[in-house]
Amino acid sequence: MAEYMLVPDGRLLVRLGQVDPKAADSEKVIHHVDISWNQSWTETDLVRFYKLDNNTLTITTAPARSVIDGEEGQFILVWEKVQ
Repeated sequence: MAEYMLVPDGRLLVRLGQVDPKAADSEKVIHHVDISWNQSWTETDLVRFYKLDNNTLTITTAPARSVIDGEEGQFILVWEKVQ
């Protein structure tokens, strides 16, 4: 399944894959990736953790070692709904 979205700055965002609603629980969602710019993600399941607090959605990766410097870290994405 592919979803497309044109963002205000003119870029086109494309999501190729599925999110399994049955796999989602109160703090976790699993993305089934069909194809990706990052080949190590292609045909894998990516687990992400989320927290919804009023108008703020925070999505966090599991801790992992960086392939660049070997240090452990996480990626955190924060969305805030504009009123």
